[in-house]
Amino acid sequence: MPTTVTGTRPTSIAVASLAATRLAPDVRAACPLSGFVRSVHRAAIYVDVSAPRSPLSLLVLAIEDVGGVPGGILIADAADLRATGVRVGMAVALSMRSVSIPAAGVEIDVAGAITWFPTLPRAARLRPTPELASTVTAARRLAAAHASPGGLAPTVPGGVRAVDPWLAR
Repeated sequence: MPTTVTGTRPTSIAVASLAATRLAPDVRAACPLSGFVRSVHRAAIYVDVSAPRSPLSLLVLAIEDVGGVPGGILIADAADLRATGVRVGMAVALSMRSVSIPAAGVEIDVAGAITWFPTLPRAARLRPTPELASTVTAARRLAAAHASPGGLAPTVPGGVRAVDPWLAR
């Protein structure tokens, strides 16, 4: 029977089987959940989450090039998510093992995805040292001495100056 949202018959056989590479920790914590596709773009599919007790209100399915996204799942080897056949209004279900969009025949395996965290690892964090403080002070002095008055505003077409302030010095 055709669905009212898409006018197509739901299928239980995945036409597109994709793999997730990274999963935000808030997504893993929210499983299981369900929702409906809000919008479909080349690099991302936005899903309104309809699970009443879910800490997420928006789920983002994105291509790898987008990078880590809060509330997101990154998909491997996908260049254009519009080509998946996913359309606005389609139902989406997320479990610990997969994201399923049955009306489009899309199944995204999340079981092997790593959980990423938006914080830098301790080894990559800046450590406040006297040398760093001295470098920051010197950089601020240099910027203040050579920055053009008005910032970049004069470079905007129709701005006050026709000369590029970065080249005028």
